[in-house]
Amino acid sequence: MIAHRIPGRIRLRIPNLIDNKALANEIRGLLRSLFAVRDVTISILTGSVLIRYTPGTLAVDPLLSFLASYDAPETISAPRAPHPFSSFLFVMFLLFADEIFLYILFHYILA
Repeated sequence: MIAHRIPGRIRLRIPNLIDNKALANEIRGLLRSLFAVRDVTISILTGSVLIRYTPGTLAVDPLLSFLASYDAPETISAPRAPHPFSSFLFVMFLLFADEIFLYILFHYILA
């Protein structure tokens, strides 16, 4: 869960944050309510949480234990929507599956 940690700055990875704005807003509000926290940056593209805090004023380990509960599968608020391009790629794969198989067979397996 900890990606990087130095005094005054910690970066966490929480996979459930990916494409989940509701969870990101919930965590952002929680962290900003803490007195020692100076800044919170959350990326729902990467599931990354960057916390900047005043060193020596924040009990980081209890905070990490609490945030670990957000990494559990049951905390996902909304199902992740498939990327629109992924269905296109799947259809293209179905249309060209035979050609792809033959290409791989002749160029890599039988070569």
